[in-house]
Amino acid sequence: MDLARRATQAGIPAVLHPSVMEQLISSSAGPTARSSPRRSTPSSRKADPPAGAAPRWARSVGAGRVIPWAMASDPARVIDPEYPNLPAEVVDAWRRAPENVVAEIIDGELSMLPRPAPRHASAASVVDQSLSPPFRWSRGGPGGWIILPEPVLRLGARPDLVVPDLAGWRRERLPTMPAAATIDVVPDWVCEVGSPSTQRHDRFKKMPMYFRHGVAHAWMVDPEAQGIEVFRRTADGWLLVLSASGDAVVRAEPFDAIELALATLWAW
Repeated sequence: MDLARRATQAGIPAVLHPSVMEQLISSSAGPTARSSPRRSTPSSRKADPPAGAAPRWARSVGAGRVIPWAMASDPARVIDPEYPNLPAEVVDAWRRAPENVVAEIIDGELSMLPRPAPRHASAASVVDQSLSPPFRWSRGGPGGWIILPEPVLRLGARPDLVVPDLAGWRRERLPTMPAAATIDVVPDWVCEVGSPSTQRHDRFKKMPMYFRHGVAHAWMVDPEAQGIEVFRRTADGWLLVLSASGDAVVRAEPFDAIELALATLWAW
């Protein structure tokens, strides 16, 4: 029997992380095979909880919030109510990250990276200033996009919590401003402006994660090498469609309706 079905039969939500479901199923399974069987009598049998009550694998805290135990014998391990599929200690560290770092959770692992240096911040700002007028505000371009600097993305059911330097959505996919601090709509485009301290993280952790969630286009900008790589999603993986550097003038999809002078990205 698969894990989700066993969890459902035990009255445990199947949306929890598999390891947590296994622990909860084990803790609610009753006596082991070596235990002496005990007949249930009307006086010894526990009554079922009333309709609408929290299940026995959970406890109630605060104003109406229910936080499931990770194990009945380990009350210190609780599940974060907002991110139940992530390790609670990882979520807590993510929330407490100092302001001078960028904190991200990918595949349940926390990364803390330095905030952008001026060279990095300047290049990201120029990309935003080059794209937003024609593609967000329809000034000299076709419009139809929402482009945001450093949005906090909540991607997938687990989820991954990441902060690209820039992200863009076609307006029909993000027609209204989100009320929450995080955005759970997968972007159509992301741009990562790398630095020596973030290049490995951006290329080998974030790019596969973006592909897994269905991002259609990705830019990798390197101010140190003064270069840009433009990727398009295909069925087989990321396809490099443009690689340019120095003072080249390029048309980079999905924003190839305009020319982008790369020299402006490296200028101060």
